[in-house]
Amino acid sequence: MKQCGKSPHGRASARGFTLVELMVALTGGLLISVFVFMMASQGSKFYQQEARMSNATIGVMNGFQRLRADIARAGFLASPNVTRDPLLCSGRTDAEGWTDARKSLREMGGVRIIEGGSRDAEDLSEDVAAFWDGNTLRPDQLILAGAFGSTDQFPAAEIGQPNAAGQPNVWRVHLQPNSAAMARLGYRTDGNQSEAERLALVQAAFMPDSAQRVLRIQDRKGAHHYGVIGAVGMATLAASGEQTPFIDLTGEVVLKQESRTTACGLQGLNVGATVDVVNFVRYGLKRLDDAERYPEFTAIYADEIEGTHEEMRSELVREELDVAGDLIAGSTELVAEYAVDLKFTVSALTAAGAIEEVSDADDIAAYAGDPRAGGARPDRIRSVHARLAVRSREADREAKITSGVPDGLYRVGLGANGTRPFARVRTLQADIALRNHLRANWP
Repeated sequence: MKQCGKSPHGRASARGFTLVELMVALTGGLLISVFVFMMASQGSKFYQQEARMSNATIGVMNGFQRLRADIARAGFLASPNVTRDPLLCSGRTDAEGWTDARKSLREMGGVRIIEGGSRDAEDLSEDVAAFWDGNTLRPDQLILAGAFGSTDQFPAAEIGQPNAAGQPNVWRVHLQPNSAAMARLGYRTDGNQSEAERLALVQAAFMPDSAQRVLRIQDRKGAHHYGVIGAVGMATLAASGEQTPFIDLTGEVVLKQESRTTACGLQGLNVGATVDVVNFVRYGLKRLDDAERYPEFTAIYADEIEGTHEEMRSELVREELDVAGDLIAGSTELVAEYAVDLKFTVSALTAAGAIEEVSDADDIAAYAGDPRAGGARPDRIRSVHARLAVRSREADREAKITSGVPDGLYRVGLGANGTRPFARVRTLQADIALRNHLRANWP
């Protein structure tokens, strides 16, 4: 009879992994872990690169829309070319105050293009200049004239001369306090606002600050008069006994008063005339890391991350200029970060009455240059072609696109002389019609 018991092969069938098998398994697991880590790392890097590119796309879209809106408003409630405007009631001579000290006024045109103006700026940093030169870029500057602060024309209750001693040419514009324009400003006459609150609203709209801004007066005949805002206050009209806000103009720019010997001029109390502020807005590319001039922007340059090349960055900037053509302190706005190029061309009405596209620098200057010294004709410009390019924050490419794509800016080199590494670029461009120039068909 066979005896029952454990199989002689039981120990062998219950054994574990050998040392060799364990090492093979561990090595395989390690390789898989390394592979997964590399995939995660590359995926994270790719995601960050595309996120930066997405930020560049959003930045160029937002910046371009702001630029486009301002260009479309050029010449609004202002002269498309003050040197030829037949509605202007002034001799525009130095004796009448149209001097170099009032550069913005004497050279007023709806559109002024300074070819390479951003590259030639006096305060341009050496690093940014080298970056632009290495990539053969010469960003322009654009100066627009128009009413950019408000769409309203404010009716005047009275325009006259206070006849202050020693100030024979100082004019005072009393505004109608009960007009729709004043109501839209938030000005109330029902007793629910103090005099200080009403004055603050008027000051915010007309911005009197050391005689820096221009006021346009359109009289009842449609003629235009320009002066420089000196002060804003509150006074009581003698004729009606009503308290009204007023704007005092400086005495440097002479306003004509109608007489038997003048073809045009301010007449009587000028009831029915309207006024508005003319702004001079400049777009260009620049750095804002000067702590004295731009303290509110220096923080964006504080942290330098490897691959971003912060020393070469520039921004699309919007600024307001005063009547002398100088920057108004506190008016600087950062419109788009990491901007690398800004270019403009125009389409203009020729002397023969045809519309032509103008792209040559000299021809652009003939239309969008200095209308006073150079005889430019900004009044003939019918549209502006604008192009804005913004780069990604990080340099993430090692080669430049040189063929197989249409002409344009796709990558910029952040190395010496525009060499590797390269950052990708997003570019927007459009033709913007100047509707406020359509009626300026002057000889």
